[in-house]
Amino acid sequence: MNPRDSKELRRSTQDLTPQQRHVLAEDLQDATQTENPVLAQIDRAFSEHPRCPHCQDEHVAKWGRVKGLQRYRCEACRRQFTPLTNTPLSGLRKREKWGAYLEAMEDGLSVRKAAQRIGVNHKTTFLWRHRFLACPAKEKPTLLRGIVESDETFIRRSRKGERYMERPARKRGTRAPNTGTDPNHWVPVLVARDRSAVTTDIILSEVTAQTLKNTLVPVLDKEAVLCHDGLPQYFTMARATGIAHRTVYAAHGKRVVKGIFHIQNVNAYHSRLKGWMERFHGVATRYLPNSLGWRRFLERPSAPMGFPERIILAIVAPAGHHSHAGT
Repeated sequence: MNPRDSKELRRSTQDLTPQQRHVLAEDLQDATQTENPVLAQIDRAFSEHPRCPHCQDEHVAKWGRVKGLQRYRCEACRRQFTPLTNTPLSGLRKREKWGAYLEAMEDGLSVRKAAQRIGVNHKTTFLWRHRFLACPAKEKPTLLRGIVESDETFIRRSRKGERYMERPARKRGTRAPNTGTDPNHWVPVLVARDRSAVTTDIILSEVTAQTLKNTLVPVLDKEAVLCHDGLPQYFTMARATGIAHRTVYAAHGKRVVKGIFHIQNVNAYHSRLKGWMERFHGVATRYLPNSLGWRRFLERPSAPMGFPERIILAIVAPAGHHSHAGT
């Protein structure tokens, strides 16, 4: 459009009614948002298996567009919705910066560094972090096959960010008064990983045969062979459930049994997890599930999609309708 036509167009808007100006403003905003690649991906992911978020009916019809996203109307309950309705991203603003923020998450940036990179307040990136991670934190594989390695790691308990505590706040960098497995200072995290790199993690209240039975056994394939470090609770659990298992006494210098049974993969995962978490100078225990989910998604193979795409898929795709939940 040449400058003269543009000037004439702006002049003509003065004759519009307030309602017409409002509609025009929404149309212009929608045209701008349509160019957002993250919103385009959200639309694509949801359109593969659209479903009403209100009544879960799959008979829906396209019903125009709003703020860069396809709008639908349910033929059953007659309510309108978008792919973000009833998701953790509903109501979040600055959508044009979501793509840059997902890249910052992929790079493992802290809240403040991510805010500096994309040009928003650090309170915004804090909110976004936990909104974007709400679904990945819950998305875990439902089945581990073949040789499955299992081991526990302990992450220091933290009440970072809490305003009211029954104990004095500790200074950053201080050592825990009790090392090892004291539940007052350490959170046990069970990590299980098969040889296809399918990984799950469970935050345990305590490491007992019963908690292992309740959390680990349901995700093991019937033909799976469990490798562990010889913790007595594993033997008790194995006797009660009848699962096949192999013991690797790494402390005795025997790291591999019969050439194939070991727990080196899961121990390497522990090392990467803790090394990655160091940049955050302690993760609040109440947000630990989100951080574990974040790391699981980073660990997934890059093909067929990258980290930002996997995060979006976990948020907007209906459960059970995408094929990467178990990886």
